[in-house]
Amino acid sequence: MGKGNCPSGDEKIIKQLTSGLRKQEDILLEPVLNASGGVDQVSDGLKQCSTTLIASNDWELDKTLDVNKQHVHSTRSSLMSFIKKGKFDQVQIDHILKDNNHGYRKYASECERAAYTLCEICGIGISSIVRRCIEKETGEEFAVKIIDISGEKSDIYEADLTKKDTIREINILRMCKGHDNIIELHDSFETPTFIFLVFELCKQGELFDYLTQVVTLSEKRTRIIMKQLIEAVEFIHSKNIVHRDLKPENILLDDNLNVKVSDFGFATVLSPDEELTELCGTPGYLAPEVLAVSMYDNVPGYRMEVDMWACGVIMYTLLCGAPPFWHRKQMQMLRMIMQANYAFGSPEWDDVSQTAKDLISNLLIVNPKERLSAKQALASPFFKRELKPTKQFFAKRTFKASVICVRFFHRLKFFYYNPPPIPVETIKLNPYGVKNFRKLIDGCTFKMYGHWVKKGDNQNRAALFEHVQREDWRNQISFDNS
Repeated sequence: MGKGNCPSGDEKIIKQLTSGLRKQEDILLEPVLNASGGVDQVSDGLKQCSTTLIASNDWELDKTLDVNKQHVHSTRSSLMSFIKKGKFDQVQIDHILKDNNHGYRKYASECERAAYTLCEICGIGISSIVRRCIEKETGEEFAVKIIDISGEKSDIYEADLTKKDTIREINILRMCKGHDNIIELHDSFETPTFIFLVFELCKQGELFDYLTQVVTLSEKRTRIIMKQLIEAVEFIHSKNIVHRDLKPENILLDDNLNVKVSDFGFATVLSPDEELTELCGTPGYLAPEVLAVSMYDNVPGYRMEVDMWACGVIMYTLLCGAPPFWHRKQMQMLRMIMQANYAFGSPEWDDVSQTAKDLISNLLIVNPKERLSAKQALASPFFKRELKPTKQFFAKRTFKASVICVRFFHRLKFFYYNPPPIPVETIKLNPYGVKNFRKLIDGCTFKMYGHWVKKGDNQNRAALFEHVQREDWRNQISFDNS
C-alpha cells in the first residue's frame, strides 16, 4: 500500500496492526495451518487484525482522521464490527480510511438532503460501499448501497458501465418487489457522482457468516432455508429473470432468520429464446454450461438452469459445511465442476437422509435439460410431509395409545441419558468418525480460525475441512528435522 493511498498517520496505524499481529499470533496460527497444508495462507492470515490491536489504537484514530467526533465514532464502530465478523484485512482498512478521509464528505451531504442519516459501514465493494442509515422522518433503519459513478476510482467508460448496470439492477429489483424472500428496495436516488440504493436492513447478516458460526446446519434448518431460497428463485424465474450469482454471501437473513436473496448485479431478463454466453458469477458456484460456453466454440448458451445448479451447491454446503467442488488449483476445481465430480463422503454424510442427497444429486446434473427446475425441486420428497387421513375417534383406543407412548418415552429417556460407551481405541484410531467428536472438532476449528474463511478466490471454507497434510509440506518438515 503506497503512501498516496492514505495519510501517513493512517499508514502508521496499519503497519502497527500488521506488525503487532505478526508478533502475537504467529505461533498460535502456524500449527493448524500446517495441518491444512497452506503455506501461502500463513502469510495471508498474518494480515488479519486482532481486536486488541485496534482497541489500543483508538486514540490514534481520533488524532489522524480529519472528521467530526460523530464520524470518528462511526469509523471506530465500522472497524470493530468488521473485525468481529472476521472480514477485516489490510486492504479493507485502507478502503475504510480512504472512505472516511475522502469519500464520506462527498456523499454524506447528498444523503442528508435525501432525508437519511448515515451510520457505520456494513460492507465494502469494488465501486460501492454499504452503510446502515436512518430515515429521518420515520426513524426506521435501512441499508444504503452507495455506488460511485464519478469516474474518480475508474475511467469514464467503466463509470458509465457501472451506472447502466445499476439502473438495470434497480429495474429488476422493482420487478421482484413484494416477495418475502427477496430483498426489498425501499428507495433509490441519483446525484451526478453517486447512486444510492436504500434496502431493508437484515441485521443477521449473510448466510455465509451464519454458516461460519454454526459450521453445519441440521436438515430441519436446511429444509427451511432451501425452501425459501428455491421459492424466491421460482418467483424470479417466473419473471424470466436469471440471477447468475446465487451464493451464501448474497443471501441475507432477517431477525427471524428468514432468507432474503440480494445482489442482483449480474441478474438479467431473458427473452423466450435468448441464451446467455457471458462468463460471470463466483467460480465455486458456476454451472458446467457457463464454463463450457466460455471454453469451447459452437456450444449453446445457458439459461435459468444455472441458478438451480447454484442452489444444489448451496444445499450441499449447508449440510456438509464445505462446498462440493473445491481444489487449491482453480483449474482442477473447474474440471471437477465440468464433470460434476463430488461425493457424499463418510462420516460427514452418514447421518443425512437419502431424500436430501437425492435432491442435491438432481440439482447437480451436468446436462441442464435434466436438472430439476425450481417447481420440480419444491415438489421433491425432501420438502414433503405426508399427512395421513384422520381416523374416527375412540376414547378407549386413544387412552391405550397414550399409555403406550408414555411408557415408550420413559424407556427412551433412559437410553438417551445412558448412551453406549465408545471404546477408547476407536476414538484414538479415528476421532473424526465419532459424531460427537466430529462436531466438537469442527466447532472449535471454526471458532478459532473462522475469521480466515474469506470470500476471495484464494481462500475457501473447504480448507478448514482438510485433514491430510500436503506432501510437499511433510517433506519440508522432515527435511528441517534431519
